[in-house]
Amino acid sequence: MKLLTTREAAKRLRLHPKTVERYFRQGRIKAIKIGRDWRVLENELEFLINSQVSNQQERMDWDALARSKLAEIWNHPDEVDYPL
Repeated sequence: MKLLTTREAAKRLRLHPKTVERYFRQGRIKAIKIGRDWRVLENELEFLINSQVSNQQERMDWDALARSKLAEIWNHPDEVDYPL
């Protein structure tokens, strides 16, 4: 269980340290404040990164499905049952 500084977290997330600090304050990333400095568990950061990658993959899958349905409608407009 390793605690990362704001700068270390920002480097891993490829964000500006001020942005990461704002995310800490807003609760978008679970972190603790020790004195004036913020610390985040390395595991928490890895979970956040993995969940973002997973969400992006789901969005890509959904977009591909939507494009395939649009292509189906475009190629066979007479066979589509349009709601009124």
